[in-house]
Amino acid sequence: MKTNILKYLLLLFSFSVILFTGCKKAEDNNKKIQSYKTQKIKIVTNVITKTVKIYLPAEPVEEIPEPDIKKPEKSLLLTSNIIAYVNGAPVELSQFDEVFANRNLEKLPSYLRREYDKNRGNFIKQLIDNKTFEVAANEESFSDSQDFNEELDEVVKQVKMKYYYNKYITDKINITEKDQKKYYKNNISKYSTPEKIKVRHILIAVKKNPLPAQITNAYNKAVLLRQRVLEGESFAEIAAAESDCPSRAKGGDLGFFQKGQMVPEFEKVALALNKNEISDIVKTEFGYHIIQPTDRIIKRKQSFDEVKEGIKQELYSQREKALYEDLLTTLTNKYKVIKNDKVIKRLTGEL
Repeated sequence: MKTNILKYLLLLFSFSVILFTGCKKAEDNNKKIQSYKTQKIKIVTNVITKTVKIYLPAEPVEEIPEPDIKKPEKSLLLTSNIIAYVNGAPVELSQFDEVFANRNLEKLPSYLRREYDKNRGNFIKQLIDNKTFEVAANEESFSDSQDFNEELDEVVKQVKMKYYYNKYITDKINITEKDQKKYYKNNISKYSTPEKIKVRHILIAVKKNPLPAQITNAYNKAVLLRQRVLEGESFAEIAAAESDCPSRAKGGDLGFFQKGQMVPEFEKVALALNKNEISDIVKTEFGYHIIQPTDRIIKRKQSFDEVKEGIKQELYSQREKALYEDLLTTLTNKYKVIKNDKVIKRLTGEL
């Protein structure tokens, strides 16, 4: 009797489950139910109350995948100081300005400046390409490479030495205008511009150990050429056609010179002449000259404003050297230095 009751309850429960789920789910869900029905049913009988409890395994719950929601990318602003981004890393305008906004470019001849300007596009491309490689390199690890670690150690050493030098030498140097003016006053002779003269000449050369006739012929030619100049012919044209000096290519122009830069016989006459005056025949070790000054810069004292930057650099160098030597003495006393004189002498060629 008890067995029949169990069968009846089981049949009734199964029928109810099938009827209910069949109305609710599509054909693919029916397959799940069929699988679910075939699982073992746990039946527990309470001996005291003579009741029967049927335990079915929990119905499998279909997992719903979480939607793939992409996080919005951070907006990269192309501001006026950004040339480009490479994977979020900026290529900044300052990198370009280091080359093409340099004031020194203004001092270049125009043809060289044009070459720089023509290559601006290539340089910008190179900046972006370099940033691309930098980004890629940062994603790599070379920590297992001995060469990499050795090179990295060397770079670190150099950077630390640089910062050490700056801390104990460079950062301690301060040149004031008062310092500059004092140096200017004490060294005023260094800032006097000597007299300079610009000349052109015609040279009739005389070889070493010449024959008397060669000397005479050279002198007579110089006299005739001087006469032609005095009569109004162009000094530059005669020099270009007749002079034996390489300056003939410039019409005999030798440019500016000051005392002590030319042979004494030539210099003495040239400095005594007035602008555009024609000299007598001047004999030097090179032959016979006809000289004409074309410009003159008188001796004068340079003002403080003209030379203050040069003075600043001079004072900076002096103080840097003094601080360096003092620091080196201190460090040498602190750290024991043992020299291998034999090896040093061999390297310096003393052995």
